[in-house]
Amino acid sequence: MKRTFHIINWLLAVSLFMAFNYFPLVGGIMIVLEAVLLLAKRDLRIPKHLIPACLMAIALVGGMFVHRYSIRMVFAVVACLCALCLLILDIRESKKRRHKIISIIGYAGLGFSAICACLLLYNVLNPDALMIMGCQGGDTSYPANVQETHEMIDDIEVFQDVTYTSAYPNNTYTVYHVPENRGVFFYIHGGGLVGGDKHSTAQDKYLFSMMDAGYSVVTVDYVLAPQNPFPQSVHEVNDALAYFIRHCDAYGLSADRIIVGGDSAGGMLSGLLAVVNTNPDYAAEMGIVPAISGTEVTLKGYISIAGLVDVPRFGNTGNFAVDWFFDTMGRSAFQNADYACSDDAHLGSVLEHVTADFPPSYLSDGNLGTFTDQGTDLAARLNELGVPVETNFLDRSHGVLFHTWELDTASEQGAENFAKTIAFLDSLSASTSEDAKGQMP
Repeated sequence: MKRTFHIINWLLAVSLFMAFNYFPLVGGIMIVLEAVLLLAKRDLRIPKHLIPACLMAIALVGGMFVHRYSIRMVFAVVACLCALCLLILDIRESKKRRHKIISIIGYAGLGFSAICACLLLYNVLNPDALMIMGCQGGDTSYPANVQETHEMIDDIEVFQDVTYTSAYPNNTYTVYHVPENRGVFFYIHGGGLVGGDKHSTAQDKYLFSMMDAGYSVVTVDYVLAPQNPFPQSVHEVNDALAYFIRHCDAYGLSADRIIVGGDSAGGMLSGLLAVVNTNPDYAAEMGIVPAISGTEVTLKGYISIAGLVDVPRFGNTGNFAVDWFFDTMGRSAFQNADYACSDDAHLGSVLEHVTADFPPSYLSDGNLGTFTDQGTDLAARLNELGVPVETNFLDRSHGVLFHTWELDTASEQGAENFAKTIAFLDSLSASTSEDAKGQMP
């Protein structure tokens, strides 16, 4: 029985390297298990079990009351080593022949768990490695000598890989000109600020649905972390919008009806782009000249597809594994182990910087491993400010909807959400038309 308890505690200890937001829960379970085991012993005078158990409890309690990532992980390491000592003591006490096979299995499992713990600990110390391998395929270079091309795909005119003026690399966008278009959807891809590109297949259905609905589309590339940490990406997407506004006539388009939007981290960047161009104080704080400066352009709308609109809650979706991965993204993107407490994280929060001048917004999200709470909070804030906002946050009664489910417009829920999105954009057109009539002599 005691070995079973100690095996469970060791596995829980290993999971502490993934449990920044769940440390109190996991640590509490470990303490309870160890307390039950010690109380079940008839002889508590054996120091070889009592001492590491007490040290583990002290480390776990310490970790519960510390919120800085780096310090909390020190407590996790101590707790993991103590749990390991307890498990080794149990295995060494199995001296009878009938326990030999069990001991071999125990050592094998111990070795595997130790490898997992080392890998997870390495990720704690160096989150960039996982992001570079997992999100960038190990290649941190940007495409070189990109050539613009011009082609027709059915009746859509495509200006591929247009290079826009920026101080940063990876500065290209692609324009899809739809004839008799109803506006321009300026789309920024997701990827946690560390991955993705403007041609990601994950977004194809959504963007082509947008074109089918009569909207021209601009998809934007921008610099990625860790080689270009936040806020460089915000500066660059503003450069992209500024360049497009001043050159849109070259694609047969107009800048009088631009809707910005994106999925996940793209929802964050497009939201910040809208903030930069509607909140002068924020633009000054970021050291950015708004893209619309010197023009008569105003942004007509904002679409957030599972947007990361409150960065301090990047790794707080309510799903253990997702939170670990997103938290790793955050530490890499902001180059700060304690990014959630940093000034940059608050600078990256759309929620904290919207004003009454923010464009009318459509916000949607799912119900598993995503940022629904952030979206609902942003919707509430926009309502307080008097900004028109429509939402589509689906609960579990609509099925399990994971992060960025909206991009699949071929699914039943995705098609319904897209129809609501277009209805929202149509309402913006109606409002614009009424305003124009009101201004006529």
